[in-house]
Amino acid sequence: MTARNSLNLRPVDPASLDAVAALEASASPEAWTRKALSDSLNAGHRGFMLCNDEGQPLAHCMLSVVLDECELLIIAVVPEHRRQGLARTLLTQLIQGEFAQHQWFLEVRASNSAARELYQKLGFESCGLRRAYYPGLNSPQREDAILMRRLPTMHTKGSDPSAYAGV
Repeated sequence: MTARNSLNLRPVDPASLDAVAALEASASPEAWTRKALSDSLNAGHRGFMLCNDEGQPLAHCMLSVVLDECELLIIAVVPEHRRQGLARTLLTQLIQGEFAQHQWFLEVRASNSAARELYQKLGFESCGLRRAYYPGLNSPQREDAILMRRLPTMHTKGSDPSAYAGV
């Protein structure tokens, strides 16, 4: 298990794209390619990664930020480090930090109960449904996406975003 005090939040930049693309490839059968990650950055999206002391990314996410809205486009954790709170740590640092006063949006597979539970603990609430949005993982049948939103909150630095559901 990785000690939380040895994790560092860093921006994704062109120099880190190979490492982030490798993380993506290990994390999902629907992984973003290096080109997709690069195109996302070039489109003005913001990438963040949670790195260990050696600078190796263990988790990353890409955000689309427009005015006071923040959309989580993708999030991934290295498989051998899952269920250790890395996605929660990454999102919490962003929610409590630079994007604390932003309204957040995301979509998640209806079958991804672990991710939905995490988002709910971070103050996200379901706000819609996209029917047959995702390709099926192990079947030709498509899967619904649950839309989720988190309203900005007033808090002091260091407060736990799971302690409130929004304003």
